[in-house]
Amino acid sequence: AGSAEDRDEWVQAIEQQILNSLQGNESSKSKGLSGGTLVDAASITRLRSDIRGNSRCVDCDSPNPDWASLNLGVLVCIECSGIHRNLGSHISRVRSLDLDEWPPGHLAVMTSLGNYIANSVWEARTPSGHRKPRPDSSREEKERFIHSKYEKKEWIALLDSAQSPTEALLDAICRCDMASMSLALGHCKQEDVNCQTRQEDGRTPLHVAAARGNTTMVQMIIWYQGNMNTLDKKGETPLYSARMSGNMDVLALLTAAGTSASG
Repeated sequence: AGSAEDRDEWVQAIEQQILNSLQGNESSKSKGLSGGTLVDAASITRLRSDIRGNSRCVDCDSPNPDWASLNLGVLVCIECSGIHRNLGSHISRVRSLDLDEWPPGHLAVMTSLGNYIANSVWEARTPSGHRKPRPDSSREEKERFIHSKYEKKEWIALLDSAQSPTEALLDAICRCDMASMSLALGHCKQEDVNCQTRQEDGRTPLHVAAARGNTTMVQMIIWYQGNMNTLDKKGETPLYSARMSGNMDVLALLTAAGTSASG
């Protein structure tokens, strides 16, 4: 684009195309996510084979798990998936590897985390001798374990004592460190996720991730209730930060998520 005006017109035209595409998309499975492009079956299969720890359920070690928790970045067996679903989507967003649609943004989060990394976060302080459920454990035992692990957060790794959850989140975003981001989000309340910091001119973590053009981290923050309408000190939203980054994937993701939230 030859000028700022031309650039803004071009970005607005792209946004309108994204909106038109979303409004014409009748599938609810990918609602709130970017574009109509879906990941092929081979990429889904590689989630099990190529990501460390993913050949077994993250919670009970059952082989060949075929369900996922998107925001936790893990694979679970069908029985544990039902327990995860009962936790509520604010804790675990459950999807089937085989039955649900998989946009690239979902896959990007899953390949950035995985069962080994997740357990290094959520089971970091498991007491010595504590018995993890096995594939043949009762449903009640699995329920107790999963509730303690993700809802009560009994064994989650500790943050650096010098950092608040928001500071840890911003630091992870700046370092593009998904494991640290998962840990920080595990300690964050909604107000921490949407905290406006003086060091960042009133920007939230979502502003910062969008400005850096990091699609995977933007997706994670959206899943953890990131507010897309917060204005920084310049009166700019995360969507504006995405425009300035020039990353069309982030722009599409935020536009889609905003459409889903308002629809």
